[in-house]
Amino acid sequence: MTTTTVPFGAVRAQLRELVSRVAYGGERITITRNGSPAAALVSLDDLRLLEALAEGAPPESADPDESIAIHATLRDVWTALTKPGPRARWWPGFLLDGYPDGDAEIDWDKRRGKVLECVEGETVLMVWGWRAEDTMPRIEVRIDFAVDGEVVTVRIRQEGPGQKPEYWRERLEAWRVHVEAEQDAPARPAA
Repeated sequence: MTTTTVPFGAVRAQLRELVSRVAYGGERITITRNGSPAAALVSLDDLRLLEALAEGAPPESADPDESIAIHATLRDVWTALTKPGPRARWWPGFLLDGYPDGDAEIDWDKRRGKVLECVEGETVLMVWGWRAEDTMPRIEVRIDFAVDGEVVTVRIRQEGPGQKPEYWRERLEAWRVHVEAEQDAPARPAA
């Protein structure tokens, strides 16, 4: 999610384009007047989230908790997340250093995240907005793994404002499809 600053005069000239960027591109627009923030254009989803938070009751989408069963080995599921090559095939726009204090970057948050916890085959905990100078709210994303025979259950939990449950379901499904397709693919010859 990116936030762009646009002067009031430019908003009047570009309103149609800016509304499209907000509604379909997931962008937020800060409108300035005389160089100071005066208003914002946000998506309806963001508006609903803000209204729910103002009422003191976070909406269901505020803290998504999604899981999926993947028919594969834990090693293959873990590798698909922690190795850049495999991960880029199913989750472009996400970078992860698979170790504590490593970096985490995701296309919907312009801040650089940090890996707080990374236990191979068990859990990854990432955070965005942990620095004192961060003006945007803190977001934590935890990915847990559980093995039951030949099935690995992957669970993603988000705390704080960020993506809706549909986003996480799509990412989990892409992960499952990628890993299970790799399981079915013929072995590659050694180079």
